[in-house]
Amino acid sequence: MAQFDKLLAYAAAIEAKPLYLEPNQQPAQPRSDGRSIPPLSSPAPSPLLELRTREGLLSNVTETWLNMSAARFNYVSSSHTFGLTFQRTALGVRIGSLLLSRDESRSSLPMGPPPKPSRPIHR
Repeated sequence: MAQFDKLLAYAAAIEAKPLYLEPNQQPAQPRSDGRSIPPLSSPAPSPLLELRTREGLLSNVTETWLNMSAARFNYVSSSHTFGLTFQRTALGVRIGSLLLSRDESRSSLPMGPPPKPSRPIHR
């Protein structure tokens, strides 16, 4: 995920909070001061996002991705931890990242979407 790591490092350097990559859309990266700047000069094509998804999924969430078309986990890039989300939409894969604080990164574990109950819950 070398290219994605570069985007995440850029996000951390400018103190941007979320980063969203959507198929065929200009990436959006709001800064902490409220301004939004594009981290890429052109829209992210759908095949590129598919490739980044295949490169970026951790082995413990691959099954969740295949079954639910969505996954979320923490990812360490250089000295920063990011919460990543991957979601398949009708237009392609949507990737989101959020720079986590030190407290958030320590308390969070890699995970996929919450599991569904194995049996109905009766009240």
